[in-house]
Amino acid sequence: MNGLPPMPLEGALEDILEGPSPLGRADRELVAEAILRRLLAAYGHRVQAIALYGSCATGQDGPYSDIELWVMLDDDLAASEARTVEWIWGAGKAEVNLAGEAELLSEAARIDARWALTHGRFVHPVMLYERSPGQVDDIRRRALALPAERLRQVMAETVAGELYESLGRLRNAVAMGRTGEGARLFLKLVETASALTALAQSHAFHSTSTLLEEAAGLTGPAGFTDLIMIARRGALADATRLLGTAEDYWSGLGKWIEALNLDLTPFRRADF
Repeated sequence: MNGLPPMPLEGALEDILEGPSPLGRADRELVAEAILRRLLAAYGHRVQAIALYGSCATGQDGPYSDIELWVMLDDDLAASEARTVEWIWGAGKAEVNLAGEAELLSEAARIDARWALTHGRFVHPVMLYERSPGQVDDIRRRALALPAERLRQVMAETVAGELYESLGRLRNAVAMGRTGEGARLFLKLVETASALTALAQSHAFHSTSTLLEEAAGLTGPAGFTDLIMIARRGALADATRLLGTAEDYWSGLGKWIEALNLDLTPFRRADF
């Protein structure tokens, strides 16, 4: 994107009230370039790396997509400047995550139940600036270094925690006649199941807007394919059917858990 002219980065009140406006990919690149130049002008040689992430980085952005970047600063500067900056610049919204090297490397190496949902920004970034070659690649390697023991622990926690609770909420909605809640609770369960399956395959989603599309290409427990298919089709009106699909998925979890050697015994009794 070198050589592109700068663009204004300040919006107006009417821009916010009108909501997002359609923007082509080339224009969005102009805005990203302007943000890059503003950052380098503000922080200069104390910027180590700047990367674009999300749908804009993967080429899957739509006309109303946000622009998202992360910035690696020297740690001493990050002590005062680390923060997330979000603003509406005109046609759309931008988000810039400013953090020090130590914080970014630590975050990239962190593994939890939402790893597949949060770490696409480290696994699939587009490098816009590097003070020293290889810094963005190092972030990517750290994000993909998933120790087997920790991986199994997090997956077991997800099954016995959020996934178990999500099924209970959906069962409650049907049992208590709150069927209008069925679609919301089902989609939450689908998101958790997708994140769990992706984590098992070290797959970080490129963006939340492509989660279901990417999840459809993953191999999960028996019933996982139907779970994703129902969500993708948007056939969410029949809460009883949604619960049946979720129950089929849950029934298939046992063999999958056994095959992955997940240990659920710590969740059988109170630890106090």
